[in-house]
Amino acid sequence: MCDLAEACPEFDLIIAAHQHRLVEGEEANGVLVVENKYHAQTMACVDLELEPDGDGWKVAKRRSSPVEAAAYEPDPEIVELMAPYDERAKQFAREVIGVLEGGPLVGESEIEEIPQAYLADSALIDLIHAVQLHYTGAKVSATALSNPDADVRPGPLRRCDVSQIYKFSNTLYSLEMTGAQLKKYIEWSARIFKTLRAGDLTLSFDPEIPVSSFDMFQGVSYQINVAKDPGERIEGLSWSDGTPISDEEVFVIATNNYRANTQLLVPGELFQKGDTPKLLEADVQGSIGGLRELIADYIQNVKGGTISPECDDNWSVVGIDWDEELHQRAVELLADGTLTLGGDDKRLPEVAITEDDVRNAIGE
Repeated sequence: MCDLAEACPEFDLIIAAHQHRLVEGEEANGVLVVENKYHAQTMACVDLELEPDGDGWKVAKRRSSPVEAAAYEPDPEIVELMAPYDERAKQFAREVIGVLEGGPLVGESEIEEIPQAYLADSALIDLIHAVQLHYTGAKVSATALSNPDADVRPGPLRRCDVSQIYKFSNTLYSLEMTGAQLKKYIEWSARIFKTLRAGDLTLSFDPEIPVSSFDMFQGVSYQINVAKDPGERIEGLSWSDGTPISDEEVFVIATNNYRANTQLLVPGELFQKGDTPKLLEADVQGSIGGLRELIADYIQNVKGGTISPECDDNWSVVGIDWDEELHQRAVELLADGTLTLGGDDKRLPEVAITEDDVRNAIGE
């Protein structure tokens, strides 16, 4: 939104969205910017004061303030009107579509503030990959963890549980890509990690990069070396059978419409004009629906209603050489609250716990 304000200073107001965070009213290049919290928790109240300007008007003053939706009671007439539709939606969400056997889709996190699915391959991500590969016939699949709080455990799977597996209403896209483009793409995704420094005992993450930018890949094997700087981190990249990937190879990759239309198919920070992948098919299997509907269909009709955790560990984070004893002490101190990390559901911790932090905390 700041880029838009810089490019269009003639704007008086930008009502932003998508980042799902509260912006009460910030000035960017003389433009007032507001944004509401997710799930309609707030509404932005904007006052524009106009004054005559020749034959027209101009904005003389701009003010904004957030209104908390929780401070207001629902309109009983609207509640009554919507009640049957609300109940129908709830019944649909509670419909059992299958069962998960054999264990959870995501392992326990060593550190609460850093979900395990960002540090290693998981059955949840591999399930999404399996769906994308099945419905596109692609050789490679790319997806991000859409719900860091996903906790899908053994038992019946309802339609609403699919939203834990895949949070957004994205659709499935099929693209043609080269080996050289894939290498750039995977390096771009690995930027989320800060470079591990001597004395660090936990990983840290770049606060300027949203966690949704960290795509994980299937159909290939690779390691992310966090001891190296961004752009030089991917090691051992090969096809699943160990065959090296040449820059000239052409293949099909499956991803979602958001990633395709914001980073892959348009020139920008990832690809230059004339060097973007080629769109083969948008909204694959659109008659079934988006990715959430495809996941439900896959569970019901491809897997026969029963799934189990399947993870091939085709990627990993490497380059970690911290003192393991001090690392475990850091984990304990974080767990009991002696040490703390920042971060939220949109940002991972940007500061690492260090050896000095641990020694200071235990009085050494």
